Amino acid sequence: MNQSDRMEQNRRPFFKNLDALRFFAFLGVFIQHTLPSPSGNPSVILSSEVWKLIFSFNYLGVPFFFTLSSFLITYRLLNEQRSTEKVNLMMFYVRRGLRIWPIYFLVLAICFLILPIMSHQFGMSAPTLPSPWSFLFFFANFYMITHGVGFLFALIPLWSISIEEQFYVFWGLMLKVFHQYIYKVIILCFLVSVSFCFYYMHSLLQSRTDLKLHTMYAVLDFCSGALIAVAGFRKDALFRFLRKLPRIFYPIVYISIIIFYVLETSAVINADLIISGIFYSICFALILFDQAFNERRIFNAGKLEVFNYLGKISYGLYIYHELSLTMTMKAFHFFSIGSKYNTLLWQSGITLLITIIIAQLSYHYFEKYFLRLKNNWR
Repeated sequence: MNQSDRMEQNRRPFFKNLDALRFFAFLGVFIQHTLPSPSGNPSVILSSEVWKLIFSFNYLGVPFFFTLSSFLITYRLLNEQRSTEKVNLMMFYVRRGLRIWPIYFLVLAICFLILPIMSHQFGMSAPTLPSPWSFLFFFANFYMITHGVGFLFALIPLWSISIEEQFYVFWGLMLKVFHQYIYKVIILCFLVSVSFCFYYMHSLLQSRTDLKLHTMYAVLDFCSGALIAVAGFRKDALFRFLRKLPRIFYPIVYISIIIFYVLETSAVINADLIISGIFYSICFALILFDQAFNERRIFNAGKLEVFNYLGKISYGLYIYHELSLTMTMKAFHFFSIGSKYNTLLWQSGITLLITIIIAQLSYHYFEKYFLRLKNNWR
């Protein structure tokens, strides 16, 4: 392989539609976290809750982030291994740190340092804070399993960052050492995850919420993303099979995941958490394949540039949205604005606007500096 071929293969792979998918995943989380539940007329409550279920995927947005992250990391590391004949773990970890850490630690500084000082200055009650060590060293999800979530909710979304950091450490090593057997590694990890989850739920009798916060449960989503990345990178039999499926197959996947989620969340069906996790992880994998590799796709997530842009800053949107909600709630309380349903809807809309503004400013005037440093580590 000559030098020009190596440079071409080492060029960062880009999948346009995936940026928009990031935004849709964030939007589901945001709606579930901020949209109020109505009270009063039963018919209004029912219709409002149904629409809320359809458009919000609180417990699906974060797992989809896991699947998407695994897909991109796996694809890029395989690309690096092919073009340079090795995986440089130090460079990989530095690049991940430069992407994830700056605004993560910025939010920690705001929550653990700035907010307590501001609360004292304005004579307000100090925020309830957890141990900072679990957030500093990325095991916040295990802290929340043990101690609950009775603390400042601007910190709560950061549990998923802990899981991703744990995954990066493990998966980078797996791809470096076992890239030739990566399908077997994925299958083994998937089976270990399923076995652990069944033991955790049915033998240890732990709660559904605790399992959703556990890293081993997220492995289901990481495996599904990695599987599609390997198939798409190698263009192997699995890739060819998925490409040959009828054009109508993938729209059915989208519809199926919405129907299943609405029925499950509405308690119409009572699916085992592990079974539903497997179902969702498979659907996520198929959605990623459709948007990344399917040339006959009916739905293009990235058709509108506004969604692509919002997807590009979606990490900031996710990190800042609860902090924005905290500020909005404080402002509404300070100005004695009522708590009627329509008012709370306005609060949610203002929170979204503030979150977008903060994420945009953060991306252009803070994160880009670290992204330039990240791009130099190649």
